[in-house]
Amino acid sequence: MNRNDYIEALNQLTPEQIISSLSNYNDAQIDAQVDRVMRFRLMNPKIKKPLINGVIVLLLMTHKGKLPNDRYLKLTLQSFISEHKLESAEDILDFIIRRKEYLNKKKEEKQANRKSYYDNVINPDVSEVMNPNPEAVNKTRELLRPKQQ
Repeated sequence: MNRNDYIEALNQLTPEQIISSLSNYNDAQIDAQVDRVMRFRLMNPKIKKPLINGVIVLLLMTHKGKLPNDRYLKLTLQSFISEHKLESAEDILDFIIRRKEYLNKKKEEKQANRKSYYDNVINPDVSEVMNPNPEAVNKTRELLRPKQQ
């Protein structure tokens, strides 16, 4: 799909269609989530459909295909409106793409930090200890020999 297809999807699809196609819910759970979104839409009647769809897409993307609680939905919507000043489907799509790139970058950094921690702390390079120079070995042997009187 190209960019225009995504913009058109934000404008035309219902939130229920988005949930059923992007979420990780089973059939029984989808109905409950659709009811939640319907209530959410009824509580925000002046909000345009692309904005609600953008909130749902972003939250499904960032929460492993599950919608967070109603308060989180409300706060994300407020963030879209007041902080990010998102109004059109194009703006929403750009924001979602930037957010996805940011999250991927953070994930890669986290994995690099884990690898670094493993390499440096859990499995450090012990070659200096395991391969000492002969001088240090001889000195240690002398120190460990019982002293003769």
